[in-house]
Amino acid sequence: MRIAAVAIMALGACTSFSATPSVDTDAGATDAGAADSGTADAPADGFVGRPCGADFIDFCDDFERDFLTPGPGWVTQGSGITPALDATTSDSPRRSLVIAVNGSPSSTGFLNHDLPATARKFRFVFALEVDAPIALTQVVSIRFVENKYLTVSVDNGQLVISEQDTSQPFYQAVSAGTAPMSWARYELSVDVGSAKLMTLSREGVEVARRPLVLTFGDVTSIRFGVTYTSSTTSANIHYDDVGILAQ
Repeated sequence: MRIAAVAIMALGACTSFSATPSVDTDAGATDAGAADSGTADAPADGFVGRPCGADFIDFCDDFERDFLTPGPGWVTQGSGITPALDATTSDSPRRSLVIAVNGSPSSTGFLNHDLPATARKFRFVFALEVDAPIALTQVVSIRFVENKYLTVSVDNGQLVISEQDTSQPFYQAVSAGTAPMSWARYELSVDVGSAKLMTLSREGVEVARRPLVLTFGDVTSIRFGVTYTSSTTSANIHYDDVGILAQ
């Protein structure tokens, strides 16, 4: 049974940073086993009971399978961290994705899922658990052309959402409250079209909102896992019930 601690948190002020976290976008080993289409007729690939909700019937991965890849639409990427399935903890019912941060700031490891290039609106749902406070580590990253990103990160026990352009450099973040030490469900909603808005909700309660400053071109992919970390300590980052919707 999952733990659902609903917390209403104050929205943090927008903060600018002079330093830009580098993002390991394409470096490192790639698992060539890309995947099935992630359609409703593939329950063996993780689609059991559609736990992500009715809006995410086209893509919902609960990681209930024996092998991570090939899986529903994922490609494994990174260097130094190997994404894996974990049967010791989950939000529902018994398996989850684990990314084991190993204390090496140069390490990355994540699941990459391609998105339609011209999509302007996105919704991503996911359950998240981080078992120890760690220094700034990106845990969800939306990649666009021209070195632009929208990210969710953990930072010494806090959760933040940010936009960045690594070619400028430009990095601005908004606090989203305390990072989850036990399972919590999130929804990341993004409109890079006319609304130019990014929001993060926890257990149905909005915890962060950021009007977007950058202009975003075509999107390439969504990444769940570590695309950047500055941590010299270890932690396990768990994901479950990942749903993807792009329009």
